[in-house]
Amino acid sequence: MTWLALAYCSTATRPMSAVEIGQLLLKARLFNASVGVSGVLLHDSRQFLQYLEGPADAVDQVWQRVSASPLHQDLRVLMRETVSTRLFADWQMGCLVAPSSLLQRLANEQWRIALAVAERRQPSSAALALLRQFTADVQCNAQANAAHQ
Repeated sequence: MTWLALAYCSTATRPMSAVEIGQLLLKARLFNASVGVSGVLLHDSRQFLQYLEGPADAVDQVWQRVSASPLHQDLRVLMRETVSTRLFADWQMGCLVAPSSLLQRLANEQWRIALAVAERRQPSSAALALLRQFTADVQCNAQANAAHQ
């Protein structure tokens, strides 16, 4: 079976709180589960990178909802391709945030485990390269912010 994979980046229209991100994730997880889409959202409260995968019509439904959202702007599709294996089959919407609390650190550890599983599934995936780059950028920004505080 083949799946559609789509990755995009965007900028929040304003910084979002952890509560707002949590509400966004809850809605996304419920909708994604209902249409059979899995994926991951990476963010630092201002910049987003999201990777979606699933049946083509379902990914297109999610993309329509995402692109209509007033919560972000400057949406850019980074990749849209057919894949033979899902990278995040077990997640309706995983999440990685720049660590600033213990709870976020625990969520990030879950992300690291899921990323390792995805890398075993498709080690040369273009989507994984995008996700790794965003992760490195977020971690670099978090370290720079911590050094200035």
